[in-house]
Amino acid sequence: NFLGPITLRYALKESRNVPTVRLYDELGADKVLSFAGKFGFQTQNFQNDLTVALGSQDVQPLEMVTAYATIANGGYKVEPWFIEKIVSEADGLLYQATPAVVCENCLAAGGESSPLANPAPRILDARVAFIMNSMLRSVVEEGSGNRVQRELSRSDLMGKTGTTNGPQELWFSGFNRDIATTVFIGFDQPQPLGEREQGATVAVPIWIDFMRAALAGAPENMMSRPDGIVDRLIDKSTGELATPGDPNSMFEYFREELAPEPVSEPLPGIEVDGDESEELSTETIF
Repeated sequence: NFLGPITLRYALKESRNVPTVRLYDELGADKVLSFAGKFGFQTQNFQNDLTVALGSQDVQPLEMVTAYATIANGGYKVEPWFIEKIVSEADGLLYQATPAVVCENCLAAGGESSPLANPAPRILDARVAFIMNSMLRSVVEEGSGNRVQRELSRSDLMGKTGTTNGPQELWFSGFNRDIATTVFIGFDQPQPLGEREQGATVAVPIWIDFMRAALAGAPENMMSRPDGIVDRLIDKSTGELATPGDPNSMFEYFREELAPEPVSEPLPGIEVDGDESEELSTETIF
């Protein structure tokens, strides 16, 4: 069913396809595929058409989790690695992995002479990563991945479900600041999994079981709000600026240079006292 204008947050939360296709079309294939390639996707094999926006191209789970890890860590590209070291009884250390490392505090403290031997390159603006964290949090709180929140009850988990036509593949990718995990359900030779199967009902429970064990005893850890992010009160339905006191409003994050100017006048007939105004200005959407 067609919903008319909706926000990107709502489109992502509810897995709406039309906004994704329109956004891809507006940005253009060259720009989208070039950007996706920075995350590790083998975009040279992708078709140059609008179906790419809907996930029509085959990708490996390793590619997917690498991309999600970039969002999780604040925008740095870390290449996957599997062998930490190889040690020989006779000759000692034969091999030691030196993977790219993300340590924002180290970089801030070290300046040009950073103590990191192999710092990971930044490929995504920290502010964009923060907004993506927030949008993917909405999926877990009240969207297709809400089972994650119900069962794990943590405020630092974000993610997105995925279900292909058939369905032939079921996905869930999610993370907190420390760990990113992708669950893929499907056959080597694609075939239907069952018409009622979905990422939310099959992949999500597996992800929950793994993350419950992986995060057992670990404190919550989520990305801090970077400089250059502001929030604005918007209409939930249209994304347009709203006035204080509007019952259909919410606060949304923007990059500072792209943020619309806030509306200061309340709706007619609605009083907003000083205390309430202060609360409205500081409320976030988490």
